[in-house]
Amino acid sequence: MTEAKKRAVSVMDSTSTLLRRANALNRLGNDIKPLMPRSARSATRVANYGNGKLVLETATNKARLDIVADKVALIKKIAKHIPKITEIEVKVNPSMITPPVKPNQRSISEQTADILECVSNMTPPGLSQALRKLASHKTSNS
Repeated sequence: MTEAKKRAVSVMDSTSTLLRRANALNRLGNDIKPLMPRSARSATRVANYGNGKLVLETATNKARLDIVADKVALIKKIAKHIPKITEIEVKVNPSMITPPVKPNQRSISEQTADILECVSNMTPPGLSQALRKLASHKTSNS
């Protein structure tokens, strides 16, 4: 087997292992979410697991505090299902918060819209359509 093939096989094995690990963590998260405080469920995910330690990530500090306040009881609940887990670490990861998408609220003046409509009558169909769409963003101050 050539060196390039060996590297390719190694990368494929690594990717396969990584996918299996990610799926296992996802399943573990689905299994323990019902055991977590209700207020923290939607803002928490399993980040890692190993050597009896479960690492959870939360989007907010409030969710972290809710889990920490219930940590001993949570470990007991989880241990009934997964006896190997003896410790929980909770970290805040603000990047888990998805910012709300703001609608495009930009507009153009009525005069600009009229000019775009006029120019659109003198252009090829594709450009004409784009100019008309742009012209539809005029402010309605009338």
